[in-house]
Parts: sequence; structure tokens; C-alpha cells
Amino acid sequence: MAATAEEILGNYPRGRILIGVDGLPGSGRAAFADDLAAEFARRGHEVARVSLDGFADADAADAYRDGAVEAGFRRAVLDPFRRGSAFATDAAGAEPRAGGEDVVLVADGGFLNRSSLRGVWHYTIWLDADEAVRAERRPGADTAAAAAYLRDANPRGAAVAIIDNTDAEHPRRQFADAC
Repeated sequence: MAATAEEILGNYPRGRILIGVDGLPGSGRAAFADDLAAEFARRGHEVARVSLDGFADADAADAYRDGAVEAGFRRAVLDPFRRGSAFATDAAGAEPRAGGEDVVLVADGGFLNRSSLRGVWHYTIWLDADEAVRAERRPGADTAAAAAYLRDANPRGAAVAIIDNTDAEHPRRQFADAC
């Protein structure tokens, strides 16, 4: 966490910073994002946490495919955050959060590296985890939606950082050879 936070702050030391933590169901997105947010807070930065999954109903995969979740997330969180306005931290109607000029917003959720969202993030993380571990963490997850996402969006290739989160207590940074 420390190395990832250091890398992000080295590139974006001030301002409203948008970080997306993406990965397949069971990759540990929410817990990883919580830990990353805690690392920024430990360093004295104002931090906000939001989960895209909080903007979806029970059939999240269908909602992601038709764009309803993305539209609500943009309207309630991303657009106001980027404008410097108060922004939502959940879809349940909690009081919008104003935040200061320097805020790190750490968002987690599936499909954050889809092409329609790629331009909004300052930094994205793709969490990998072994298939067996993902299945154990999230039994019954929609594998058809995940397979379509991997095929259509190449989220692993779009991410700034790739982290193997098979062992959530010891995540490891991976480097993709782009040569």
C-alpha cells in the first residue's frame, strides 16, 4: 500500500485525485480500496471512499451492461467531484460530502476500466487473483459479464498498476511487458 500511495502522490501531489480499483468479482476490490484509502489518510491526506457497487441493485451485471449504474455514478460522484462540488459517497442518500481542494477519492467496483470511464481516472489499479480464490470469495459471481468485460475492454491493459491480490494480506505488484 505504501509503495502504491507513494507512486500516486509522486505523480499527483495536490488537487482532487480520482483513483479506481477494478478487478473481477472476488479479487478483493473493496478491501484493497479501504486499505489504500487508509494509507492516504495515514499520510495526512483528506480521503473519500466510494464503491460503484453501491450504485447497483441486486442485478449489478445487467445494470453495468446497460450503463444505468455508470450514469448515476457519474452524476452523483464523478462529475461533482471533478467540478470541486459536493459529491455523494453512496447511493443511499447520505449527505453529500464537500471536501477541500486536495482530496483523494478512492473508488472500487467492477468495470471501472470500461472505455467510457477511462478518461475520468488519474490512476487505475487492476486486481488479479487466482480463479479458485475469486470463486471462493464470491461464489456464484456472473462469469459471463466478467468474460465479456475482459474481452471488450482489456481492463488489465488499461490499468496503470496491476496487483496480484490472491493473498490479500500480501498483495504483489506485477509489471506487464509492453515492449
